[in-house]
Amino acid sequence: MIAGIHTRDTLKQAWYEACSMADDIGHVATVELEASLKRFTSFCNAKGAETKDRKECEIGKIVPMSQGTYKGTSDRIYNTHHM
Repeated sequence: MIAGIHTRDTLKQAWYEACSMADDIGHVATVELEASLKRFTSFCNAKGAETKDRKECEIGKIVPMSQGTYKGTSDRIYNTHHM
């Protein structure tokens, strides 16, 4: 990505449109959208496994609410899932 531009901002409109179309079509479209996200998650997990050695030394303070492992030093994490 270009410096300063986040994926979320770039894909926001496309995501809203995909959700709107899924709502219009119904449950079958929602299931397909969910399957697409699961395929993307699998892709990212595979790529992450390839680069795991490089990321082990990184320590951050902000962790999104996900299955990710928190590696920071803060005692309490605000606005995230309890880890």
